[in-house]
Amino acid sequence: MRQIAIAQANAGDVNGALQTAINIEDAIQKAVAFGQIAVAEANAGDIKGALQTANNMGNTVEKALALQQIAMIHAKGGDLKEAFQTANTISYEYQKNSVFHEIALGQMKAGDMKGFFETLKNLQSADERARIMFSLAKYQLSKGDVKGAIQTADSIEVASQKAVALLEIATAQLKLGDLDGALNTANSIANGDRKDFALRTVALAQRDAGDLKGALQSASTIADIHQKLITLQEIAVIQADAGDQAGAKLSLQQALGTANAMKNVYEKAAALGQIAMTQANVGDPVGAESIFQQAIQVANSTEDPSRKAAALGQIAVAQAKAGDTKGALQTANTIETANVKTAALGLIATAQAKAKDTLKTPTSTEDTKRKDTALEQSALAQANVGNIKGALQTANNIQNAHQRDAVLSQIAAAQAKAGDVTGAVQTVNTFGNYPPFYGSQKFATLLSIARERLYAGDVKGALQCVNNISDEYQKAGALREIALFQANMGDVKGALTWAHNESSPYLTSFALLGAAEGVSRLRDGKKPANEPPRLP
Repeated sequence: MRQIAIAQANAGDVNGALQTAINIEDAIQKAVAFGQIAVAEANAGDIKGALQTANNMGNTVEKALALQQIAMIHAKGGDLKEAFQTANTISYEYQKNSVFHEIALGQMKAGDMKGFFETLKNLQSADERARIMFSLAKYQLSKGDVKGAIQTADSIEVASQKAVALLEIATAQLKLGDLDGALNTANSIANGDRKDFALRTVALAQRDAGDLKGALQSASTIADIHQKLITLQEIAVIQADAGDQAGAKLSLQQALGTANAMKNVYEKAAALGQIAMTQANVGDPVGAESIFQQAIQVANSTEDPSRKAAALGQIAVAQAKAGDTKGALQTANTIETANVKTAALGLIATAQAKAKDTLKTPTSTEDTKRKDTALEQSALAQANVGNIKGALQTANNIQNAHQRDAVLSQIAAAQAKAGDVTGAVQTVNTFGNYPPFYGSQKFATLLSIARERLYAGDVKGALQCVNNISDEYQKAGALREIALFQANMGDVKGALTWAHNESSPYLTSFALLGAAEGVSRLRDGKKPANEPPRLP
């Protein structure tokens, strides 16, 4: 009954809707129906009728919701005075405040700031007032009035909202190139986390603008040690890229001083490892080695075995990323916790693969699952840098058959993308012998490669993949789509040639059907899509 009443109201039959709603027995359902009827009346322009319907409702909650929606229709339509009057009849503060917010936004956009601040006085909640003032600050920014936005932000009562507003202003100032103004705004933020974020943003902007001295100064004022360390390292990288090795070294010395002041041994060791990695990457491997040794010493000083293992793991990975494979493996092999050691060895192997270094297979076999994951990461890293032979060797050491096939699938895709379809098919044919059902790893991989080959215009390669699909039904559907695409591209003769040479009448018939469909589309003037249809 409620749905019928609402449908009648939306169709313009208000009297019928009211009559239907009256006959609803459930009180809540009846109230909901009357509320929706009132809204439908307001949307139709009958505000007087809508208010009458809403005010006759007995359910105060539904009545408040209906009046809220009616007032919103007023406000969005620009009738702010009527919206204000309706809002003042709402008994619940939340609904009333949402309308006042909408009215204030309308007044702000209309330039009626006197009215805006009058509306603001009607809000009892400081949070609501803060939200509206935040909206005003954003609006001022969008109009280029940075000074006005700062004044507005400063008047926000709620500290968290004020911090967010000032952060937005600082960001806007950076976009305008006003680095000094952004720095001043950032320093005026009371919230520590947001202030640090703003200072970091300013420091990086100064760095990008070439003001490295200013960037270092801004970074030095960041209270959060982690944010400060990351910022200093990023500045050092830019300095090194610009040929300022002395400046990079100075920045990293500042970072080193910050790290050494850390009281938490685990965090200190990890931070030193990251600084050492950056130092190596900016061209100072000798200095990096010294800091790595310091980091290892700090890590070994902790009495918590899990913290010690985690810190050493992070240091070992940092060493590998810095190019010190030998040192990384030495550090990793001192880790006493098996799963951390295995994970670290896997990440080291990945770093080696990316650097095209000789791969060291993780030696810890206590945790087969972690070892397989490490081998997976290594194999994929090798494939990504073009070392297919190494990737296949690594992948074939994975013990979990399904995980191994998933990795081999990605390696096969890399082979095909490089033009080695024969190698890709050979890789796919090493998959485990699972039932040939739709969605199996082997079928899905062959199908995916065939589609990519077809898209690249390599019909021969697509056919080579499809002809390795063992299920005849699946193969037939794929052959049909290849023939359709080829014929539709204009190569009807080519499609017919291979179609007649298929291994069974069943496959030939499907291929010929596809070719016929391609010819039909060609004659109808339907050009082939930018890419072939998805194979089944």
